[in-house]
Amino acid sequence: MYFEVGDRKIAIELQRSYQHLRDFVRRQERYERYGVECYWLVRDEVAKPLGKSILPQAMDRGIQPHHCLLTAFL
Repeated sequence: MYFEVGDRKIAIELQRSYQHLRDFVRRQERYERYGVECYWLVRDEVAKPLGKSILPQAMDRGIQPHHCLLTAFL
């Protein structure tokens, strides 16, 4: 889902099926390139390992942690 609030561009991704780490990274990079805050909703078993993989990589590339939020659901 994509929407705008004032000057903020926001996307919410609901990822229920398996997605390789490189695909998460590519999609997050695309959002960042266009100035979109992206909030990911992922399964609990995916959230922890994905967070450990994505957040350090994102921060190394200068992506702010609040622009790469993972939220787990059952």
